Amino acid sequence: MQRRTLFWQMYPYFLIPILLSLFILSWLTAGIVKQLYLDRVKADLEIRCRLLSVRMDTDAADMNRNSLQALVESLSAETGTRFTVILPDGTVTADSESDPAEMDNHLSRPEIAAALRGETGTRTRYSYTLGQNMFYVAVPVIRESSIAGVVRGAVSVSELSVSLRAIYRRIGLVGLLLALGIAVLNLILTWRIQKPLNELHQAAQDIGAGDLSRRVHLSRPREFVTLANTMNEMAETIKDRVNAVTRQKNEFESILTGMQEGILLIDAEERIIQINRAARLLFGAAEITENIPVQEVIRNTDIIQFIRNSLTRSRPMDMEITLHRRPELILQMHATPLYDGPNQTGAVIVLNDITRFRNLENIRREFVANVSHELKTPITAIKGSVETLLDEKKPDAATSARFLEIIRKHARRLHLIIEDLLSLSRLETHGEEAPIDMKTGDVKRVVEEAVTVCRNKALEKKVDLIFVASDPLPRDLNSPLLEEAVVNLIDNAIKYSEAGKTVTVRALRKNDSILIEVADQGCGIAPEHLPRIFERFYRVGRARSRAVGGTGLGLAIVKHIVQVHGGEVSVESRENEGSTFRIVLPEK
Repeated sequence: MQRRTLFWQMYPYFLIPILLSLFILSWLTAGIVKQLYLDRVKADLEIRCRLLSVRMDTDAADMNRNSLQALVESLSAETGTRFTVILPDGTVTADSESDPAEMDNHLSRPEIAAALRGETGTRTRYSYTLGQNMFYVAVPVIRESSIAGVVRGAVSVSELSVSLRAIYRRIGLVGLLLALGIAVLNLILTWRIQKPLNELHQAAQDIGAGDLSRRVHLSRPREFVTLANTMNEMAETIKDRVNAVTRQKNEFESILTGMQEGILLIDAEERIIQINRAARLLFGAAEITENIPVQEVIRNTDIIQFIRNSLTRSRPMDMEITLHRRPELILQMHATPLYDGPNQTGAVIVLNDITRFRNLENIRREFVANVSHELKTPITAIKGSVETLLDEKKPDAATSARFLEIIRKHARRLHLIIEDLLSLSRLETHGEEAPIDMKTGDVKRVVEEAVTVCRNKALEKKVDLIFVASDPLPRDLNSPLLEEAVVNLIDNAIKYSEAGKTVTVRALRKNDSILIEVADQGCGIAPEHLPRIFERFYRVGRARSRAVGGTGLGLAIVKHIVQVHGGEVSVESRENEGSTFRIVLPEK
């Protein structure tokens, strides 16, 4: 349906109120004129009646009826007015239109009654004598301070109506001419308003169509000139911003093109908004038209599911996937949600080819396994030496005890290293080749058991061990592994805490996650060491590590245990203030 132009929307709204006001004014004028006319007729009739009263030179009752009738008829002929003379008892003594003898007593007539009271009586009433509506005016005849009779004048209402209609026609004609004049004037004024609006409208359409060089130049009226200047400034601002956005877009595309990581921008309908060259190469598509469904580009169901999950979960996600092709490709995917206000509108998917990195890790795992096997031989030799020394019949006691203690100490350390290496290897193997056995359990209870395991060590070192937990925290988990991770964190916290300090362990629900926190008041960790704290064999300070013992693999084991549970581990620390290790596990 085609909309009306602004002209035809404005014109009626301007014209109708004016015409309505003119109509009301004409109607009120007609009413006022009618009233004025009737007042004039009344005054005129009253004057005529009083004139007749003056021409009576005796009381109405004493006058000769014939002379009075002649006087009434004469004056009626001169003025075109019906006159009636009534005695105080209501008897009609003279009438210019009818035989008084045949007329009823008029004492009950309202206008006569008013005149007999000394007032001027008026009434519009149907006259049965004449058979038509009449307008009556009655005045008293005063003789020697008493009412000697009543003179009544009357004119036909139809004659008054004829006069009033003539007046109404003149008023209507004047109103019509005024309405036509107002309509023409309103037409001109509306057109003068519409013309600059048309220019502004056309300029807005041109700017909206992309012609940012379009400008509007108006000389009047002042409000439209201001609007035109504002529109010109807006067009200039938009032009500058479009140029800036275009420049940024070109820079962004250049960055995306030069990145080694694959980048995908996906909207809420699973359509590709943007894809860079690296992502095209990863999926074997040289040319991809944007704004097409992601399923037309990516055929791997795991990647598709990851993208769908990233569009429904309001948090960053990570996933690693192996594409079984020649050569085999291992991708690490990271998804970050995109928001427009409170609503998620899409996600950014970053794809990293970590095939080489994973191959290096495999080599490293094999090395750890080989080293652990190699270390079993010296352990056996050390244990054998201990047994030999103990079996000697006459060994030097002090020497034997000293060397035996050294051998036992290093044997124990080597044994711990081997156990940690094997544990780490098992975690990596299970995490990648076979899933860890998970059962529904209570995280709170697991953490509580870990605290119990470390309680004696805390007492020995005179460290306060505090456990804070909320309600039960159910989740699928591997209880022994998770307990081992928490024990490692608590054990480290106790090791690096001095007597009288406090180690606090918490197990709480936070948002949609489960938080396990181990905080100590120890010596803390320097900021430069924090990024590598979870690496295997990484030590903050070798002298300090030797003093407290340990293999250098505890935190690496913690990290892998947390990862197989789908969680994350992090650390915050300040030197000489303490450290806080946090494990965050998704609630489901």
